[in-house]
Amino acid sequence: MRRIGFSRSLLVAALATGTVCAGASGALANDMAGPPPKVHHGPVQQWGPYHHFRHHHEFMHHHEFMKPGGTCGARYLKAGITGSEGAAGSVYVTIAFTNTGRFSCVLKGHPGVSWFDRHGRLVGAPAAWTGGSGKPVTLKPGGRASFVVRFVQPGIQAGCTRPYSYRPVAGMRLFPPGDYHAKYVTAPGLKACVKKSVQQLSVGPVTG
Repeated sequence: MRRIGFSRSLLVAALATGTVCAGASGALANDMAGPPPKVHHGPVQQWGPYHHFRHHHEFMHHHEFMKPGGTCGARYLKAGITGSEGAAGSVYVTIAFTNTGRFSCVLKGHPGVSWFDRHGRLVGAPAAWTGGSGKPVTLKPGGRASFVVRFVQPGIQAGCTRPYSYRPVAGMRLFPPGDYHAKYVTAPGLKACVKKSVQQLSVGPVTG
């Protein structure tokens, strides 16, 4: 597998060799500048492992303040892309959550991942979970945990082969494991399969 950088020139070169989705003209980037887009939220259980909370206020009570050794909430995490590899029609993107809080905290399990467009609307199916349940990862202040998102290039999977079956996206929406609040990374120029029956995205658990 060949490692791909995220500068515009390298991404263009990758397009020429078919490594990254055809039609991409931008580069994956870290946390989005400015406020996040207005996103239309679907059912809670669709986007991450936090559906065991019966009501929103229960979740907020659980995650409003990060205690030492508690779960890392999105409020105290920064999301950033740290690398990528392309092989056999897929791209593997490594993303890291960095603890920006004053205390150590713990992440365990899979993040929720989905595409969003320039209007903040979700596109396609959220990522399927792969690679087992994962082990707890303790993040000291400034520490980070990583996970890998795989996406299949449009034009390969059934239901995502014709031009109208995929469209441009603005980036990925990320829910830390167990959290209801999202982080965003941009991916201008990439394209996502529109049908929710097409499983284009998959994600593994966080690792140290």
